[in-house]
Amino acid sequence: MTNTYPLLPLRGLLVFPFMITPLDVGRPKSIQALEEAMTQERQLVLAVQKSAEINEPEEGDIHRIGVLAEIKQLLKMPEGQIRVLVEGLQRVRIEEFVETEPCFRVQVEEIAEIEEEGPEIEAL
Repeated sequence: MTNTYPLLPLRGLLVFPFMITPLDVGRPKSIQALEEAMTQERQLVLAVQKSAEINEPEEGDIHRIGVLAEIKQLLKMPEGQIRVLVEGLQRVRIEEFVETEPCFRVQVEEIAEIEEEGPEIEAL
């Protein structure tokens, strides 16, 4: 697995591994991240912005824990927006912002899932 991916900052939405969700994307940097992801095995990192009010986030405005996701479907909408269906694959930690233009590109490290066993877990 390569560990450098385009980053799509999310406002007010959190995506978990194995979760499939639609996103409406309209910011130029975010559209560029989607276009780059389509050339890179359809994968990108989704991370939540610290404040949903920020329209042009910078490195410090984005949480360092996110999810590696795969683009399942991409539709170009009128007026330049894109509707994309993504599936979370793996939790990741952003180690470094490699690029900030024309879109964010980040180097990530996988976060291992903790598998617990016991009667409480089995009951779930």
